[in-house]
Amino acid sequence: MPPIGATEALSLMTTLKTSFNQSNKHQRDKKFLIILTLMLIIGVITTLSGYKLSKNILTREKLKIFNQDAEKIQQWIEERMLNHVNALRGLQAFWIGNNQAVTREKFNLYLDSLNLLNDFPGISSVAFIKRANEKIITTYIKPLADREAALGFDHNTDPQRKAFFEQIRDTGRIAASDPLALITTNRSGMFLAAPLYADSITPESIIERQRQLVGFLVIVFRDNELFKAIFGRQNPLPDLDFVVYHGSYDNGHNTPKHVLFDSDPEFNPITDTKFLQTKKYISVGNTPWTIVVTAKPSFSLTATEENLPKTMLTVGLALSGVFGLIILSFYRQHLKKWH
Repeated sequence: MPPIGATEALSLMTTLKTSFNQSNKHQRDKKFLIILTLMLIIGVITTLSGYKLSKNILTREKLKIFNQDAEKIQQWIEERMLNHVNALRGLQAFWIGNNQAVTREKFNLYLDSLNLLNDFPGISSVAFIKRANEKIITTYIKPLADREAALGFDHNTDPQRKAFFEQIRDTGRIAASDPLALITTNRSGMFLAAPLYADSITPESIIERQRQLVGFLVIVFRDNELFKAIFGRQNPLPDLDFVVYHGSYDNGHNTPKHVLFDSDPEFNPITDTKFLQTKKYISVGNTPWTIVVTAKPSFSLTATEENLPKTMLTVGLALSGVFGLIILSFYRQHLKKWH
């Protein structure tokens, strides 16, 4: 093979140098496209992660507000019923202080001094039910107007009332009744009652409680007047449904006969389990109450807050799409230039 001349060698070196430079540029373009593609992937992942994170934050915020509102409902009911229980305890103490010799006039004067009916709207009346042999008879009622039909009524003639008063007699504790039909209105109502014993103090044994029973002091509530007094005529939390049950909801007391109050009878959360729901428990004297609070479909944050995750997703994906088109344009140029 003849030796390569200087001119040919120089031409070969130039060709190799040019080829090397083009190869470097080709590699740089490939790296640039790879980096852009990775940036696009990271952008899409970041957008999806941001969407999920914002949805989780939104869910937690809604749950926080829901739980705060449920606690408000629990607190409002608990405070009001504690006041009524304390009023009965005060009436018990008054009865004991008068050595059980409380006339109708003294009874009325004491209630007037308490101003109980005015300070706590929702109370229909306060009554003294006296034990007379095998009967327990309504003896005093304050106020008496429109309640004359209940005066002299023997509660042992009604099985539900008889069982309720026997329970209080045997436990010696203040308790609230299930919903029951009132004599005066033939509509639903409720009793909050305390026992009275001959020796003033509560006897230790059930047998002695049964023997020494004098009667009962009772606060009577009509219809939903108690809960309307607590929450007002207009529901302060219209986006929540809350149902107050007598007894423990978990023990099967979730039937209509145990419902003391339903803020929205037309709403039925049982048909749809997607709603937020919680249970709150309070004690009314010796009686447990369960409050089942459910968020309605209208329960939400502001429109801006509710739409924030979707807005983030839409904007993020739109920017990723534009960035993807730019990368595609660069990729086409790369193919056209090098292939």
